[in-house]
Amino acid sequence: MGERPPLGAISIGSNDIHLLVATSDGVGTFERQANQSMLAELVVAVRGGVVPAKALSQALLDLETLVTQARTAGASPIIALATEAMREVANGPAFIELVGTTLGIQVLLISGQEEAALDYSWATFPPVPPSPLLVVDSGGGSTQAILGNGPTPAFAQSLPVGAGNMTKQFVDHDPPTKEEIEALSTHVATLVETLSLVLEWRRLFAEILGTFLLVLAAAGGGVVDAVSHGQISRAAEVTAPGLMVLAVILFMGAISGAHLNPAVSIAFAARGDFPWRRVPGYLLAQLAGSTLACLLLWALFGKQGMLGATEPGLGISDWQALVMEVVLTADLVSTILGTASRALNLGPISAFGVGAYIILAGLWASPISGASMNPARTLGPDLVLLDFSHVWVYLVGPIAGGLLAVGISYLLRGRGTGIQAAQGRLAEILAENAERPDGGVGTT
Repeated sequence: MGERPPLGAISIGSNDIHLLVATSDGVGTFERQANQSMLAELVVAVRGGVVPAKALSQALLDLETLVTQARTAGASPIIALATEAMREVANGPAFIELVGTTLGIQVLLISGQEEAALDYSWATFPPVPPSPLLVVDSGGGSTQAILGNGPTPAFAQSLPVGAGNMTKQFVDHDPPTKEEIEALSTHVATLVETLSLVLEWRRLFAEILGTFLLVLAAAGGGVVDAVSHGQISRAAEVTAPGLMVLAVILFMGAISGAHLNPAVSIAFAARGDFPWRRVPGYLLAQLAGSTLACLLLWALFGKQGMLGATEPGLGISDWQALVMEVVLTADLVSTILGTASRALNLGPISAFGVGAYIILAGLWASPISGASMNPARTLGPDLVLLDFSHVWVYLVGPIAGGLLAVGISYLLRGRGTGIQAAQGRLAEILAENAERPDGGVGTT
Protein backbone atom coordinates (compact mmCIF):
# COMPACT_ATOMS: atom_id res chain seq x y z
CA MET A 1 0.00 0.00 0.00
CA GLY A 2 1.40 3.43 -0.95
CA GLU A 3 2.14 6.16 1.54
CA ARG A 4 -0.78 8.44 2.29
CA PRO A 5 -0.35 12.05 1.04
CA PRO A 6 -0.33 14.82 3.64
CA LEU A 7 -3.58 16.60 4.44
CA GLY A 8 -3.75 20.38 4.30
CA ALA A 9 -6.10 22.38 6.54
CA ILE A 10 -6.42 26.15 6.64
CA SER A 11 -8.40 28.07 9.27
CA ILE A 12 -9.59 31.54 8.23
CA GLY A 13 -10.05 33.14 11.62
CA SER A 14 -10.85 36.59 12.86
CA ASN A 15 -7.28 37.43 13.89
CA ASP A 16 -5.14 35.07 11.82
CA ILE A 17 -5.05 32.58 8.98
CA HIS A 18 -3.48 29.30 10.01
CA LEU A 19 -2.11 26.43 7.93
CA LEU A 20 -1.48 22.90 9.16
CA VAL A 21 -0.12 20.13 6.94
CA ALA A 22 0.12 16.65 8.45
CA THR A 23 0.32 13.02 7.44
CA SER A 24 -1.95 10.40 8.95
CA ASP A 25 -1.68 6.65 9.35
CA GLY A 26 -5.45 6.41 8.92
CA VAL A 27 -5.93 5.23 12.49
CA GLY A 28 -5.48 8.33 14.59
CA THR A 29 -1.80 9.28 14.56
CA PHE A 30 -0.74 12.50 12.82
CA GLU A 31 2.73 13.77 11.97
CA ARG A 32 3.01 17.51 11.43
CA GLN A 33 4.70 18.58 8.18
CA ALA A 34 4.03 22.32 8.13
CA ASN A 35 2.56 24.79 10.61
CA GLN A 36 2.28 28.46 9.67
CA SER A 37 0.16 31.43 10.81
CA MET A 38 -0.32 34.85 9.24
CA LEU A 39 -1.91 37.87 10.89
CA ALA A 40 -5.31 38.72 9.41
CA GLU A 41 -7.23 41.07 11.75
CA LEU A 42 -10.36 40.69 9.66
CA VAL A 43 -12.70 41.56 12.55
CA VAL A 44 -10.87 44.80 13.32
CA ALA A 45 -11.17 45.82 9.66
CA VAL A 46 -14.96 45.45 9.52
CA ARG A 47 -16.81 48.63 8.57
CA GLY A 48 -20.58 48.79 8.29
CA GLY A 49 -20.99 45.04 8.36
CA VAL A 50 -18.47 44.33 5.57
CA VAL A 51 -14.73 43.69 5.39
CA PRO A 52 -13.07 46.40 3.24
CA ALA A 53 -11.63 45.31 -0.11
CA LYS A 54 -8.09 46.16 1.02
CA ALA A 55 -8.27 43.76 3.98
CA LEU A 56 -9.78 41.02 1.81
CA SER A 57 -7.09 41.49 -0.83
CA GLN A 58 -4.39 41.08 1.79
CA ALA A 59 -6.15 37.99 3.16
CA LEU A 60 -6.29 36.52 -0.36
CA LEU A 61 -2.54 37.10 -0.81
CA ASP A 62 -1.84 35.45 2.54
CA LEU A 63 -4.02 32.49 1.61
CA GLU A 64 -2.19 32.14 -1.70
CA THR A 65 1.13 32.01 0.18
CA LEU A 66 -0.16 29.32 2.54
CA VAL A 67 -1.74 27.25 -0.24
CA THR A 68 1.57 27.34 -2.16
CA GLN A 69 3.38 26.18 0.97
CA ALA A 70 0.84 23.34 1.44
CA ARG A 71 1.23 22.20 -2.18
CA THR A 72 5.01 22.30 -1.86
CA ALA A 73 4.61 19.94 1.11
CA GLY A 74 2.54 17.64 -1.11
CA ALA A 75 -0.77 18.24 0.66
CA SER A 76 -3.86 16.81 -1.01
CA PRO A 77 -6.60 17.71 -0.48
CA ILE A 78 -6.34 21.24 0.90
CA ILE A 79 -9.45 22.40 2.75
CA ALA A 80 -10.03 25.87 4.19
CA LEU A 81 -12.56 26.52 6.94
CA ALA A 82 -13.95 30.04 7.43
CA THR A 83 -15.22 30.91 10.90
CA GLU A 84 -16.70 33.92 12.74
CA ALA A 85 -14.88 36.51 10.62
CA MET A 86 -16.74 35.42 7.49
CA ARG A 87 -20.01 34.37 9.15
CA GLU A 88 -20.88 37.81 10.42
CA VAL A 89 -20.10 40.02 7.42
CA ALA A 90 -22.23 40.60 4.32
CA ASN A 91 -19.38 40.01 1.84
CA GLY A 92 -18.10 36.88 3.57
CA PRO A 93 -19.78 34.31 1.22
CA ALA A 94 -18.55 36.19 -1.87
CA PHE A 95 -14.99 36.20 -0.54
CA ILE A 96 -15.16 32.47 0.21
CA GLU A 97 -16.30 31.78 -3.36
CA LEU A 98 -13.47 33.96 -4.69
CA VAL A 99 -10.89 32.06 -2.64
CA GLY A 100 -12.17 28.72 -3.89
CA THR A 101 -12.14 29.66 -7.59
CA THR A 102 -8.88 31.64 -7.47
CA LEU A 103 -6.78 29.18 -5.46
CA GLY A 104 -8.48 25.96 -6.51
CA ILE A 105 -9.17 24.67 -3.02
CA GLN A 106 -12.30 23.68 -1.15
CA VAL A 107 -13.52 26.43 1.21
CA LEU A 108 -16.29 25.80 3.75
CA LEU A 109 -18.13 28.37 5.84
CA ILE A 110 -18.82 26.50 9.08
CA SER A 111 -21.42 27.39 11.69
CA GLY A 112 -20.66 28.22 15.29
CA GLN A 113 -21.86 24.77 16.32
CA GLU A 114 -19.56 23.08 13.81
CA GLU A 115 -16.67 25.24 14.97
CA ALA A 116 -17.39 24.24 18.57
CA ALA A 117 -17.49 20.55 17.65
CA LEU A 118 -14.10 20.82 15.93
CA ASP A 119 -12.69 22.62 18.97
CA TYR A 120 -13.84 19.77 21.18
CA SER A 121 -12.33 17.16 18.85
CA TRP A 122 -9.02 19.00 18.97
CA ALA A 123 -9.11 19.31 22.77
CA THR A 124 -9.85 15.61 23.25
CA PHE A 125 -7.26 14.20 20.82
CA PRO A 126 -5.86 11.70 21.57
CA PRO A 127 -9.14 10.40 23.10
CA VAL A 128 -9.52 11.10 26.79
CA PRO A 129 -11.20 8.80 29.36
CA PRO A 130 -14.99 9.29 29.77
CA SER A 131 -15.65 12.01 32.33
CA PRO A 132 -17.51 15.36 32.29
CA LEU A 133 -15.37 17.88 30.40
CA LEU A 134 -15.82 21.58 29.58
CA VAL A 135 -13.85 23.06 26.68
CA VAL A 136 -13.76 26.83 26.09
CA ASP A 137 -12.01 28.33 23.04
CA SER A 138 -11.89 32.11 22.81
CA GLY A 139 -10.68 33.62 19.54
CA GLY A 140 -10.75 36.98 17.83
CA GLY A 141 -14.41 36.94 16.86
CA SER A 142 -16.14 34.24 18.89
CA THR A 143 -15.93 31.95 21.90
CA GLN A 144 -17.02 28.32 21.81
CA ALA A 145 -18.15 26.50 24.94
CA ILE A 146 -18.55 22.74 24.66
CA LEU A 147 -19.62 20.30 27.35
CA GLY A 148 -19.05 16.61 26.86
CA ASN A 149 -18.22 13.29 28.38
CA GLY A 150 -14.72 12.17 27.45
CA PRO A 151 -14.34 12.27 23.65
CA THR A 152 -18.06 12.79 22.99
CA PRO A 153 -19.54 16.33 22.94
CA ALA A 154 -23.06 16.71 24.32
CA PHE A 155 -23.73 20.44 24.26
CA ALA A 156 -22.10 23.20 22.23
CA GLN A 157 -22.69 26.91 21.97
CA SER A 158 -20.87 29.65 20.08
CA LEU A 159 -20.94 33.19 21.46
CA PRO A 160 -19.94 36.32 19.45
CA VAL A 161 -17.32 37.22 22.05
CA GLY A 162 -13.72 37.57 20.86
CA ALA A 163 -10.71 39.75 21.53
CA GLY A 164 -11.07 41.49 18.18
CA ASN A 165 -14.78 42.26 18.01
CA MET A 166 -15.05 43.16 21.70
CA THR A 167 -12.10 45.56 21.41
CA LYS A 168 -13.60 47.13 18.34
CA GLN A 169 -17.03 47.47 19.94
CA PHE A 170 -16.10 48.70 23.42
CA VAL A 171 -12.50 49.93 23.62
CA ASP A 172 -11.48 53.31 22.21
CA HIS A 173 -8.58 54.11 24.55
CA ASP A 174 -5.23 52.53 25.42
CA PRO A 175 -5.29 51.63 28.21
CA PRO A 176 -9.08 51.11 28.37
CA THR A 177 -11.04 53.40 30.64
CA LYS A 178 -12.92 52.12 33.68
CA GLU A 179 -16.23 52.80 31.92
CA GLU A 180 -15.16 50.81 28.86
CA ILE A 181 -14.09 47.85 30.98
CA GLU A 182 -17.37 47.92 32.91
CA ALA A 183 -19.46 48.10 29.71
CA LEU A 184 -17.45 45.24 28.17
CA SER A 185 -17.75 43.11 31.32
CA THR A 186 -21.52 43.63 31.49
CA HIS A 187 -21.94 42.71 27.83
CA VAL A 188 -19.84 39.55 28.10
CA ALA A 189 -21.57 38.49 31.35
CA THR A 190 -24.97 38.85 29.66
CA LEU A 191 -23.90 36.67 26.74
CA VAL A 192 -22.29 34.06 28.99
CA GLU A 193 -25.53 33.78 30.96
CA THR A 194 -27.27 32.61 27.77
CA LEU A 195 -25.27 29.36 27.93
CA SER A 196 -27.47 28.27 30.81
CA LEU A 197 -30.64 29.67 29.25
CA VAL A 198 -30.15 27.53 26.13
CA LEU A 199 -31.18 24.56 28.26
CA GLU A 200 -33.98 26.43 30.00
CA TRP A 201 -36.83 25.02 27.91
CA ARG A 202 -36.14 21.56 29.31
CA ARG A 203 -36.22 22.88 32.85
CA LEU A 204 -39.44 24.81 32.24
CA PHE A 205 -41.07 21.75 30.70
CA ALA A 206 -40.04 19.78 33.78
CA GLU A 207 -41.69 22.40 36.02
CA ILE A 208 -44.88 22.34 33.94
CA LEU A 209 -45.04 18.55 34.04
CA GLY A 210 -44.14 18.25 37.71
CA THR A 211 -46.64 20.88 38.84
CA PHE A 212 -49.30 19.34 36.60
CA LEU A 213 -48.82 15.98 38.32
CA LEU A 214 -48.77 17.53 41.79
CA VAL A 215 -52.00 19.49 41.27
CA LEU A 216 -53.65 16.57 39.51
CA ALA A 217 -53.18 14.56 42.71
CA ALA A 218 -53.82 17.42 45.15
CA ALA A 219 -56.93 18.87 43.49
CA GLY A 220 -57.97 15.55 42.03
CA GLY A 221 -58.51 14.06 45.48
CA GLY A 222 -61.37 16.44 46.21
CA VAL A 223 -62.82 16.03 42.73
CA VAL A 224 -62.77 12.23 42.81
CA ASP A 225 -64.19 12.26 46.34
CA ALA A 226 -67.17 14.27 45.08
CA VAL A 227 -67.62 12.13 41.99
CA SER A 228 -67.39 8.87 43.96
CA HIS A 229 -69.71 10.12 46.72
CA GLY A 230 -67.15 10.15 49.51
CA GLN A 231 -64.96 7.14 48.72
CA ILE A 232 -61.77 9.20 49.14
CA SER A 233 -60.95 9.85 52.79
CA ARG A 234 -59.30 13.05 54.01
CA ALA A 235 -56.20 11.03 54.92
CA ALA A 236 -55.97 9.77 51.34
CA GLU A 237 -56.54 13.28 49.96
CA VAL A 238 -53.61 14.75 51.89
CA THR A 239 -51.35 11.74 51.37
CA ALA A 240 -51.64 11.69 47.57
CA PRO A 241 -49.91 15.04 46.90
CA GLY A 242 -47.09 14.22 49.31
CA LEU A 243 -46.41 10.93 47.55
CA MET A 244 -46.65 12.63 44.17
CA VAL A 245 -44.07 15.26 45.18
CA LEU A 246 -41.80 12.46 46.37
CA ALA A 247 -42.09 10.72 43.00
CA VAL A 248 -41.61 13.90 40.97
CA ILE A 249 -38.45 14.89 42.88
CA LEU A 250 -37.01 11.43 42.36
CA PHE A 251 -37.69 11.22 38.63
CA MET A 252 -36.99 14.79 37.49
CA GLY A 253 -35.54 16.78 40.38
CA ALA A 254 -32.13 16.74 38.71
CA ILE A 255 -33.57 18.46 35.61
CA SER A 256 -35.09 21.61 37.07
CA GLY A 257 -34.68 21.26 40.83
CA ALA A 258 -38.38 20.24 41.03
CA HIS A 259 -39.55 23.47 42.66
CA LEU A 260 -43.23 22.93 41.67
CA ASN A 261 -44.10 25.89 43.88
CA PRO A 262 -43.63 29.65 43.45
CA ALA A 263 -42.85 29.98 47.16
CA VAL A 264 -39.96 27.54 46.75
CA SER A 265 -38.56 29.27 43.64
CA ILE A 266 -38.67 32.66 45.36
CA ALA A 267 -37.09 31.23 48.51
CA PHE A 268 -34.23 29.61 46.56
CA ALA A 269 -33.62 32.92 44.77
CA ALA A 270 -33.73 34.91 48.00
CA ARG A 271 -31.17 32.53 49.54
CA GLY A 272 -28.87 33.00 46.55
CA ASP A 273 -29.16 29.45 45.23
CA PHE A 274 -31.20 30.35 42.16
CA PRO A 275 -30.87 33.30 39.70
CA TRP A 276 -33.64 35.87 40.02
CA ARG A 277 -33.78 36.25 36.23
CA ARG A 278 -35.05 32.65 35.96
CA VAL A 279 -37.77 33.04 38.57
CA PRO A 280 -40.48 34.51 36.26
CA GLY A 281 -40.15 31.59 33.85
CA TYR A 282 -40.46 29.06 36.67
CA LEU A 283 -43.50 30.84 38.13
CA LEU A 284 -45.27 30.89 34.77
CA ALA A 285 -44.42 27.23 34.17
CA GLN A 286 -45.80 26.24 37.58
CA LEU A 287 -48.98 28.22 37.01
CA ALA A 288 -49.39 26.64 33.56
CA GLY A 289 -48.97 23.13 34.96
CA SER A 290 -51.49 23.75 37.71
CA THR A 291 -54.03 25.26 35.34
CA LEU A 292 -53.66 22.40 32.86
CA ALA A 293 -54.29 19.87 35.62
CA CYS A 294 -57.51 21.64 36.65
CA LEU A 295 -58.66 21.96 33.05
CA LEU A 296 -58.21 18.21 32.65
CA LEU A 297 -60.23 17.55 35.82
CA TRP A 298 -62.94 19.91 34.58
CA ALA A 299 -63.02 18.18 31.16
CA LEU A 300 -63.32 14.76 32.81
CA PHE A 301 -65.71 15.45 35.68
CA GLY A 302 -67.04 18.99 35.37
CA LYS A 303 -66.64 21.39 38.26
CA GLN A 304 -67.15 18.68 40.85
CA GLY A 305 -65.72 19.30 44.32
CA MET A 306 -64.90 22.89 43.33
CA LEU A 307 -62.00 21.39 41.37
CA GLY A 308 -60.16 20.83 44.62
CA ALA A 309 -59.95 24.56 45.40
CA THR A 310 -58.26 25.52 48.67
CA GLU A 311 -60.12 27.87 50.98
CA PRO A 312 -60.40 28.49 54.72
CA GLY A 313 -62.27 25.78 56.65
CA LEU A 314 -65.74 26.18 58.06
CA GLY A 315 -65.71 28.95 60.69
CA ILE A 316 -62.07 29.90 59.88
CA SER A 317 -61.37 33.52 58.95
CA ASP A 318 -59.01 34.57 56.15
CA TRP A 319 -56.51 35.86 58.72
CA GLN A 320 -56.48 32.58 60.61
CA ALA A 321 -55.92 30.71 57.35
CA LEU A 322 -53.20 33.19 56.39
CA VAL A 323 -51.23 32.63 59.58
CA MET A 324 -51.58 28.88 59.17
CA GLU A 325 -50.27 29.05 55.59
CA VAL A 326 -47.30 31.17 56.73
CA VAL A 327 -46.39 28.64 59.41
CA LEU A 328 -46.94 25.57 57.25
CA THR A 329 -44.98 26.97 54.33
CA ALA A 330 -42.14 28.16 56.55
CA ASP A 331 -41.77 24.61 57.83
CA LEU A 332 -42.07 23.12 54.33
CA VAL A 333 -39.46 25.42 52.80
CA SER A 334 -37.21 24.95 55.83
CA THR A 335 -37.35 21.22 55.13
CA ILE A 336 -36.50 21.83 51.47
CA LEU A 337 -33.66 24.27 52.17
CA GLY A 338 -32.29 22.09 54.94
CA THR A 339 -32.17 18.90 52.92
CA ALA A 340 -30.75 20.84 49.95
CA SER A 341 -27.82 22.30 51.89
CA ARG A 342 -24.26 21.22 51.17
CA ALA A 343 -23.86 20.28 54.82
CA LEU A 344 -26.39 17.45 54.54
CA ASN A 345 -26.10 16.70 50.82
CA LEU A 346 -28.99 14.24 50.91
CA GLY A 347 -29.59 14.32 47.17
CA PRO A 348 -32.65 12.31 46.06
CA ILE A 349 -33.26 11.14 49.65
CA SER A 350 -34.53 14.67 50.38
CA ALA A 351 -37.67 13.72 48.44
CA PHE A 352 -38.78 11.51 51.32
CA GLY A 353 -38.44 14.35 53.83
CA VAL A 354 -40.34 16.83 51.64
CA GLY A 355 -43.07 14.34 50.73
CA ALA A 356 -43.48 13.27 54.37
CA TYR A 357 -43.80 16.87 55.53
CA ILE A 358 -46.54 17.62 52.97
CA ILE A 359 -48.49 14.60 54.21
CA LEU A 360 -47.95 15.59 57.84
CA ALA A 361 -49.08 19.18 57.27
CA GLY A 362 -52.19 18.01 55.45
CA LEU A 363 -53.13 15.50 58.15
CA TRP A 364 -53.33 18.07 60.93
CA ALA A 365 -53.86 21.43 59.21
CA SER A 366 -55.96 20.85 56.10
CA PRO A 367 -59.25 21.52 57.97
CA ILE A 368 -57.95 25.02 58.78
CA SER A 369 -56.57 26.33 55.48
CA GLY A 370 -56.48 23.38 53.12
CA ALA A 371 -52.70 23.16 53.68
CA SER A 372 -51.97 24.53 50.23
CA MET A 373 -48.46 25.94 50.93
CA ASN A 374 -48.30 26.58 47.18
CA PRO A 375 -49.71 29.59 45.28
CA ALA A 376 -49.73 27.65 41.99
CA ARG A 377 -51.74 24.81 43.54
CA THR A 378 -54.37 27.34 44.68
CA LEU A 379 -54.39 29.52 41.56
CA GLY A 380 -55.07 26.60 39.19
CA PRO A 381 -58.60 25.85 40.46
CA ASP A 382 -59.29 29.54 41.10
CA LEU A 383 -58.43 30.49 37.51
CA VAL A 384 -60.60 27.75 36.02
CA LEU A 385 -63.49 28.58 38.40
CA LEU A 386 -62.89 32.34 38.09
CA ASP A 387 -63.36 32.56 41.85
CA PHE A 388 -60.71 34.59 43.69
CA SER A 389 -62.55 35.08 46.96
CA HIS A 390 -59.68 33.97 49.17
CA VAL A 391 -56.77 33.97 46.72
CA TRP A 392 -54.80 36.64 48.58
CA VAL A 393 -54.46 34.31 51.56
CA TYR A 394 -52.74 31.69 49.41
CA LEU A 395 -50.48 34.18 47.65
CA VAL A 396 -49.29 36.16 50.67
CA GLY A 397 -49.15 33.28 53.15
CA PRO A 398 -46.90 30.81 51.27
CA ILE A 399 -44.56 33.48 49.88
CA ALA A 400 -44.18 35.10 53.31
CA GLY A 401 -43.64 31.66 54.84
CA GLY A 402 -40.98 30.84 52.26
CA LEU A 403 -39.10 34.08 52.95
CA LEU A 404 -39.36 33.41 56.68
CA ALA A 405 -37.75 30.02 56.04
CA VAL A 406 -34.89 31.75 54.21
CA GLY A 407 -34.24 33.86 57.31
CA ILE A 408 -34.33 30.77 59.52
CA SER A 409 -31.93 28.99 57.17
CA TYR A 410 -29.51 31.91 57.30
CA LEU A 411 -29.54 31.91 61.09
CA LEU A 412 -28.87 28.16 61.13
CA ARG A 413 -26.39 27.75 58.28
CA GLY A 414 -25.38 31.12 56.88
CA ARG A 415 -25.62 31.87 53.17
CA GLY A 416 -27.09 29.49 50.61
CA THR A 417 -25.31 26.23 49.89
CA GLY A 418 -27.85 24.34 47.79
CA ILE A 419 -27.18 25.57 44.25
CA GLN A 420 -27.28 22.12 42.64
CA ALA A 421 -30.49 21.17 44.42
CA ALA A 422 -32.11 24.47 43.41
CA GLN A 423 -30.99 24.49 39.80
CA GLY A 424 -30.66 20.79 39.02
CA ARG A 425 -27.76 19.36 37.03
CA LEU A 426 -29.18 19.16 33.52
CA ALA A 427 -25.91 20.03 31.76
CA GLU A 428 -24.10 17.30 33.66
CA ILE A 429 -26.82 14.79 32.78
CA LEU A 430 -26.53 15.68 29.10
CA ALA A 431 -22.78 15.16 29.33
CA GLU A 432 -23.23 11.79 31.01
CA ASN A 433 -25.64 10.75 28.25
CA ALA A 434 -23.45 12.17 25.52
CA GLU A 435 -23.13 8.95 23.47
CA ARG A 436 -25.44 9.33 20.49
CA PRO A 437 -25.88 6.93 17.56
CA ASP A 438 -25.40 9.73 15.00
CA GLY A 439 -22.32 11.10 16.74
CA GLY A 440 -23.82 14.59 16.63
CA VAL A 441 -23.56 17.47 19.01
CA GLY A 442 -26.57 18.63 21.02
CA THR A 443 -27.27 22.35 20.91
CA THR A 444 -30.17 22.52 23.35
